Amino acid sequence: TGLAIGGWETRQATQARQHLLRATALFQTLQSQLEQGDYAAGRTTVGRLRHETSAAADATSDPAWRMGGHAPVIGDDVQAVRTVTVVLDELATTVLPPLVDVAAGIEALTPHGGRVDLSALAGATSELRTADATMRRIRDRVRAIPTGDLATQINELGGKLDKAVTLIGSALRAAELIPPMLGANGPRTYLVLFQNPAELRATGGMPGAYLVVTADHGAVQVVDDGVASGGLATSDAPVLALDPSTIALYGTAIARYPANINQTPDFPTVARLAREMYRRHSGRTVDGVLATDPVALSYLL
Repeated sequence: TGLAIGGWETRQATQARQHLLRATALFQTLQSQLEQGDYAAGRTTVGRLRHETSAAADATSDPAWRMGGHAPVIGDDVQAVRTVTVVLDELATTVLPPLVDVAAGIEALTPHGGRVDLSALAGATSELRTADATMRRIRDRVRAIPTGDLATQINELGGKLDKAVTLIGSALRAAELIPPMLGANGPRTYLVLFQNPAELRATGGMPGAYLVVTADHGAVQVVDDGVASGGLATSDAPVLALDPSTIALYGTAIARYPANINQTPDFPTVARLAREMYRRHSGRTVDGVLATDPVALSYLL
């Protein structure tokens, strides 16, 4: 009987391995399809993925396999394989299908006529929140697998799941933040600083030119522009009160001259100073301050 069970487990393990190898190839195919924006093909690949992971999970779910999980020496590895097949099947079944749909919907964020269609993110937030919670649970379950002969493979899978958690978390934060930032709940105004890396500062470069943009229900327009040396107010006294430790490091010039506001790497401090300097110059109080530089803009373009 023991030999029969062992033979059956070997056969099932071989089948599970074949399904998982095919699933691995399909994961790579899916990644390539999403990068190319071929979402129709991606949905087809997800369907094939679900077939392979489901078959692998079925191959490791019978009573003989569960008995093997209690066997000496090999029991931990048997249980590890079972856990991996189950979590990958859950990933393919409950996480990937809505994520592909979200990725396809985000294409609608491309501006048309100076406006971004914020409704594209309305449903995405809920889907991403669910995917984020599920991915974290899957990642934690894999992390909890006892390490044994499969430690290298389990750790490699855990690393990939960590990256997936980070990616989905970033997408979720974007889906939550972009609509209000683009005026979904009312107009927003931003001061955008362009940093010149020819003269370095702690956040990248000396503030040079700037734009002021408004966003209202996805419609974005420029309402002001200028150069920091003339468009942000200079002052004989600090425009805002400074922490004594900040003064000890940088002096008061950081709060008196636009070119010096980002000597500190603490961007919230930089933003508050720039906001107040612009308010004194223009009379307009912006809702937020952003900064970029020509290198970042070249990547975006």
